[in-house]
Order: sequence, then C-alpha cells, then structure tokens
Amino acid sequence: MIKKDNKTIKLKIVRTNNKHTYIRPENGYLEVKLGKNSNLNIIKEKILERFDKYYNLTREISVNEMYLWGKLMTLRIADGLGFEYSIDGSFINVFAKKEIDIKKTILLLETKKYLKENLEEINFNVRKNGYKVVPIILKELKSKFGSYHLKKHEIILNIHLAAYDKECIKYILYHEYTHQKYPHHQKSFYKALSSLYPNYKEIEKLLKEKLIY
Repeated sequence: MIKKDNKTIKLKIVRTNNKHTYIRPENGYLEVKLGKNSNLNIIKEKILERFDKYYNLTREISVNEMYLWGKLMTLRIADGLGFEYSIDGSFINVFAKKEIDIKKTILLLETKKYLKENLEEINFNVRKNGYKVVPIILKELKSKFGSYHLKKHEIILNIHLAAYDKECIKYILYHEYTHQKYPHHQKSFYKALSSLYPNYKEIEKLLKEKLIY
C-alpha cells in the first residue's frame, strides 16, 4: 500500500521477466507488473509523484458504472433480445441479454463509432504525410493502447481507449502510424509524430498513468 494525506492506494505486485514495468489502474487497486530489472522502491516513488491521479483512477466503481469518453457513467440495464443502448446525460440505457459483457461491448461499439466518424480525416492526414493507410483491428489489450504490426502492416487498437477523452484515440492512431517508418522511440520518431499530431505531448500527459516506465 501507498499512503498520502490519510488516503491509501492498494497495490498488487506481479513480478515478471519482462524488461519494462507496467502500471495499470484497476477497480479498487493499482496493479504493478514489475519488470525483472526494476526497483520496486523507485516504482513506488513514481506512483507517489502521481498519487492523486492514481487515487482517482483506482476509485472502486460498482458493476453498474463505467468510464466512457472520460466521464463516469451509470448503467441502467434491462433484459433485451439482442443488444441496444442509448446515452442520456450521465446514464447509459442498455437492453441486452444477461450473458453479454455489456461494458466491453459498449467500448467496442463506441470505438467503432468514433472511427466511422473520424477515420476519413485521419486517413487524409496520414496519406498527406507519406504513410500508407492500413487496416485497424480492435481488441481488448491488457498493457498497451495500441501497436503497429510491421509484418502484417496493420494497427491494433485497444477498445479501452473509449474510456478516455476522444483525442486519445486519434493520438494513438498517429503514434502507431509513425511506427510504420520509425519502429522505435528515438528523436526521429517524435519529430515525425509531431508532423502528424503537433500537440502529442499534451495527450501523452493524459495517458501517463499507463505508459511504460
């Protein structure tokens, strides 16, 4: 546990053989996948530096709540034959079968909706900067917001991005497209990224809680 100002963040430490350490806010606790070369005390110091953000992100929410586009929403669920939902202020009205994973389905459908509304603009900017438009595959990822598959030439996009501000999806898409030419995170990568998404540093701050240390 980490404490500050009479507040407590519960930690779940998972030791791995990975090179990097991942920090993932969960419902009621913070999961730390500790890399083989990482120092736990240093990681705790980094968590303490961002204590308030992590404290809010690990706030325990009920089964009838979820984050959608940066806002905490309340689910109002009724039995239905298939799956339908509508958004009414801070409520999401859902008609669905009991066996359906409602939250995951909403995140998937909202991500698809975002892409349908914004992909034309994104693809135009991608082509203008000399990149080849590739398929986008939507998945639930545990430790990444997205990835670029160099062999298959496709982008994997995490549906959980729909829990964040909508600009985060756009940033991740441009980030992954930049990997089409620069499969690393050196200075040349960020210089190219700035051409696609000039204010990338601002969005990176919004996602900082889940980036690799």
